[in-house]
Amino acid sequence: MPKYRELDNRRMKCPEPVIQTKQALEELIEEQVKHFTLVSIVDNEESAEHIARFARRAGYQVEVERRDSDFHILILYDEDQHSPCQVSDEEGTTLFLVTSNTLGEGSAELGSMLTRSLFTAMLETCTLPGKLIFLNSGVDLVRDDSPILAQLKKMEAGGVEITACGTCLDYYGMKDRVAVGTTTNMYNIVENIRDAAKCVRL
Repeated sequence: MPKYRELDNRRMKCPEPVIQTKQALEELIEEQVKHFTLVSIVDNEESAEHIARFARRAGYQVEVERRDSDFHILILYDEDQHSPCQVSDEEGTTLFLVTSNTLGEGSAELGSMLTRSLFTAMLETCTLPGKLIFLNSGVDLVRDDSPILAQLKKMEAGGVEITACGTCLDYYGMKDRVAVGTTTNMYNIVENIRDAAKCVRL
């Protein structure tokens, strides 16, 4: 008989419901449960959509039910039919150019919070790019006290190629503080942009 588990993710802010759901799925897989249904309960449609999208991309069967003001996302696992997610794009050709140490314009504090949230969500939802290139103040994120150092190291271990602009590191006096990835130059950066199937600027 399939195992059944419920997860109450109500009153949580994005991306916590997705992260909690992913962790619960990993625990069930680690327990070597061959057939299970995990029900992730949220109180808003946006979180329901994010969880459903993540689970489908990860190879699970998904059903979404609305019950009063809540959403119940039923995630079904069958060991014989499951196709695991890929943490990197298939060809490794999606390139992210990280040009700042904060995300967006406006409040630097908010931008830093958004940066941490973005990289955590990318890691937790199996949506990693093939390559990350850090430019300008973005190189601040690869140094030894980076607020996303742990996330970047996990990405690198998962196959993401991480490089930082050597000229930028020299300018900010941080070349001896690089804690993840390798140093690159503008010639190689241009080659990577040229060869990428998709380039995203952050």
